[in-house]
Amino acid sequence: MMGTVITAAVCGAIVGGLLAIAGVLAGMSIERRLQWRGKVECVVSNWDLNFQRAGALNQAMCSFDVDLFNEQPFATGIRDVRVVFVREDGEEVTGTLRDVLLREGVVLNLPPRQWFHASLHGRFDDQDARKLREFRRVEFLGYFPDGREFRQRVIGRKDFTVRRKKLFSRRKDYQPGTMWRGAPGDED
Repeated sequence: MMGTVITAAVCGAIVGGLLAIAGVLAGMSIERRLQWRGKVECVVSNWDLNFQRAGALNQAMCSFDVDLFNEQPFATGIRDVRVVFVREDGEEVTGTLRDVLLREGVVLNLPPRQWFHASLHGRFDDQDARKLREFRRVEFLGYFPDGREFRQRVIGRKDFTVRRKKLFSRRKDYQPGTMWRGAPGDED
């Protein structure tokens, strides 16, 4: 009788220990996968677009600041950063961005779980500068080391409609003439 109780207790301890170890391993695996799924957050500010004329040639200059936050526990980067102007007809006009020192081929190295700031500038010459006059939206474009695309909207235009102003309100709790002026016939 005593031997079966001891055997049951030992078997229960072994099964409980194995389940605990399996739970710890599963938790570590899930945590690691969630960490790898972290995103890069991007905040764009100080957007500016200027058109200049130099003789017979047109030129456009754009500039903006990006603040990037890498949520992942390891460093990553964004290469081949560009600015993309999407026109009304869907055509994309792409320009290479430069940093403050006017270097082309900017690579943004993002440390883990930290903010990173960059001021970027782009220049478009004659033919492309003319196309920028009617853009629908502007996007910041780059590529991660594994080749995935990173695209963030910088600015955009939305369609809106203007409706005719209604002459008379249809609200039931508003009675023109009695609310502000007093009763009819009490005019001074």
